[in-house]
Amino acid sequence: MRRKPTAPSPGQPPPRAWICRQIHVDKPEDVGPAWELAFAADRPTLLDVRTDPNVPPIPPHATFEQIKGAAEAMLKGDENALSVIRTGVKQKLQEFLPTVP
Repeated sequence: MRRKPTAPSPGQPPPRAWICRQIHVDKPEDVGPAWELAFAADRPTLLDVRTDPNVPPIPPHATFEQIKGAAEAMLKGDENALSVIRTGVKQKLQEFLPTVP
């Protein structure tokens, strides 16, 4: 039988094992170093990465059909859909044509 962890007594700090390291990331150039800190951490780590809501999280290996499906879904219910789709297309083009502004 596993023993449930008990909360510390009032006024006592929680055990170190309960404390999660938190790393906040606001700039794209800080993502890599944040991951390295998280992997090197001696305890669980929470990465709080602030993202642009108008940039869809399209992975590099996404197929055309997956991208098309995501765009169609957004057009059905997101008021910012056109802006998000425009930004996503631009982002994907930059992967293949790095000179796209």
